[in-house]
Amino acid sequence: MRKVKYLVAALLLMGATTTFTSCIDNDEPAGITELRGAKAELLKAKAAVELANAAYVDAQTQHELAMVEYQNLVNENQKLSNQLKELTLQEQTARTEAAIAEINAKLEQNKLNWEAERLKAEENLAKAQKAYEDAMAALELSKDYLSDDESAVLDWVETKYNAAKADMLAKRSSLQGAYDDYEDAVTNASNYIDENTLKEDLIVAQANEEKAVNQLNLKKQALDALLADENYIGWQELRADFQNKLDSVAAVIADKQVEEDKLVAYEENHSIKTLKDAIDAVIAIKAGKVADSNPDAFEVSEAIKDYISLATDANAGILEYADGKLTIKNFNQPIVGGYKDKDGKGATTDYEAMLKYNFVFNGGNGYDATVKAIAGAITDVTKAKEGVDPNIPAWAEDGLAVAKKAMEKAKDASDAALDTWKKAVEAYTSDETYAQADYTEDLALLSTYVTIAENELGKADADQNQTTITNAYNNYKAAYNRLNAGLKAAAIANRTKIEAAIKDVNTFKAAIKTSHAYLTSGFSFDPINTFEALESAAKAAFGDAAYDVDGKVYRVMPTDAYVSKNDPDAKGSYTKYLNAVAEYEKAQEKVDLDDQFDAVLEQLNAWSKTLTDAKTAYEKANKAKVDAVTTAQATVKEKVVTPIAALKKDVDEAYQTDIKDMLDAITNNDDVKEFEQLVSDLKAAIGEKKGVDGATASTGLYKKVENAQNAVLAAEKRLQLFEEGNLSEQYIIDNAKEDLELAKAEYASSVETFNYWSSKLQETIEKLYNGEDVTIPETPEETPDETPEETPDETPEETPAE
Repeated sequence: MRKVKYLVAALLLMGATTTFTSCIDNDEPAGITELRGAKAELLKAKAAVELANAAYVDAQTQHELAMVEYQNLVNENQKLSNQLKELTLQEQTARTEAAIAEINAKLEQNKLNWEAERLKAEENLAKAQKAYEDAMAALELSKDYLSDDESAVLDWVETKYNAAKADMLAKRSSLQGAYDDYEDAVTNASNYIDENTLKEDLIVAQANEEKAVNQLNLKKQALDALLADENYIGWQELRADFQNKLDSVAAVIADKQVEEDKLVAYEENHSIKTLKDAIDAVIAIKAGKVADSNPDAFEVSEAIKDYISLATDANAGILEYADGKLTIKNFNQPIVGGYKDKDGKGATTDYEAMLKYNFVFNGGNGYDATVKAIAGAITDVTKAKEGVDPNIPAWAEDGLAVAKKAMEKAKDASDAALDTWKKAVEAYTSDETYAQADYTEDLALLSTYVTIAENELGKADADQNQTTITNAYNNYKAAYNRLNAGLKAAAIANRTKIEAAIKDVNTFKAAIKTSHAYLTSGFSFDPINTFEALESAAKAAFGDAAYDVDGKVYRVMPTDAYVSKNDPDAKGSYTKYLNAVAEYEKAQEKVDLDDQFDAVLEQLNAWSKTLTDAKTAYEKANKAKVDAVTTAQATVKEKVVTPIAALKKDVDEAYQTDIKDMLDAITNNDDVKEFEQLVSDLKAAIGEKKGVDGATASTGLYKKVENAQNAVLAAEKRLQLFEEGNLSEQYIIDNAKEDLELAKAEYASSVETFNYWSSKLQETIEKLYNGEDVTIPETPEETPDETPEETPDETPEETPAE
């Protein structure tokens, strides 16, 4: 036994009576258990379908009975119609409303009876069909367990079933339409005819034909008269003449256009291409920088920083003024150039547009804004300068004098401290001691140079040698400085008096002339450490800046910047002097305010020049590319524009315009427009006649006449048929009845087909549930086109699972 057959029997829930072999596991999968429940629902649905089909067959029987009753009503309606005919003959054109109402009542009752039965049958069928479709949905879930051949057979039958169902529903809709048409025909009293009404219809049709013909002839006569008017003919001839001229000049223009196109086509690969390449090269030029980095901020003098405020055209992204510092911020950005079309009319779409390019330096990337910002800053600083009260620098003179005195005093103290430091530097030795021998020698030198000075000053003034006195002073001071540097403070008892005496050569001379024993006395040998002397002198001069970055005492002069930075509290005499100099300079700046403003203006102008120089260099670097565009434009003018101009097509186009203006004047003339409107209206009303001048159908009054003539022929034919006995008094109703019978027959056939495929679908499903082989059912009146692809009757054998 094949494995597939066992699986189909189990999975499609129709294997209850099948004896399974050992090739199937004894344990039942959960999926099969679920499908067993689905089988029960499917069997219920199947039973419901069978009941519904039985009810539907019964409904069809009732329908046939209803149709018999309906025919009886129709026959009765015929009797009523005959009665209506008698009334019509008696009353001629009048209709008996009571008789018509009675007919309508009978028809409506018949319709209600039939509709009730049909609706009931359809309702039962719909319910059964819904249950059946639910069952089919459950079956759809089981299709994964079918073989390809079994699925193909089931799909084929389902397709036939669905097609039959759709056809049945369509035929039922057609049947309803035929019934509605028949009802309309029966209830329309005008459909009951007699000889008098047919003759009356013929008379009316003949009258309508005569009216239409008369109307057509009148319109044609009016049109012929208008077209024969001499003025109208003259205008038409004049218009034709100008139209000929227009056509002629148009032909000339077209020929010249061909020549122009050939010329342009050639140059598009030569001079025009060169121009486009040159334009693209300029467009591709990018903006440059003024510099790779922005310049250092400019320090505005303390004296004027509060006077300056940038308001005019200043931009925080370009110029910035804060805390006394003026900064330009965009020199390192691409603000210089590119190039732009000056008038904005150029384009690369065609050579004419390319000739409109006029490239100029593009300041819109930041250059123009920077120029404007600097110029605005210059204006602001100039206004600030001009706005200073002249009384302010006048009063600042007093402050300058005070600062000068303070600076001079600080300088004296600084010089003394530096002198001591320098002596300490000179006196510093590696053994860091002042030797006894040096002390004795220096002390003897003091006496020697005092004696020399005494001797020289003891002479008459005219005989004194000032050089000798000065040398004695300098040598004494040098020896004293060595003693001062080598001895501790207490070792020189007369230090103050001696230093006052040797302040300069004049104080030295005055001391010699008076009691001056202190110049050589009061000394004792108590030497100091030379490093300590150096460190002490350095601190006195430089304060906290006495040491370098490695912590060593300065033996060389430190820079002013180092001293100011590292001795912020100004502990050293030299630091105090530097601060005094700074204060003096500030005081000087307050006196010279104009100079400080001029320094700011000078910086702004320098930045402006830097910017201008950058532009000049940028334009010089790109000049060749820009000039290439101008040169290429000149070549295109020579090769294209000039030869095209020589064709003088513009002259012909101007002539063409003049002709068009004349034609417009003719066409828009009020008299001509009114005339042509009349002609147009008449032609539209008359229309075209079929078969004349290629017309495929009649329109307008021709159509109206044609319809009227056809109506006469039809009326004559109906009267002839009636008189010959070949036309019943209710032929329209008979025709509608024939259509209804045909629709009934077609519907009945579709129901039969539907029932056939419904049964085949049920049969196929049952076989699948029972594990039986399935094949394609025979198709009633089957045609070759409906035969599906070959489907094997037998499913290939498969090896059972081990």
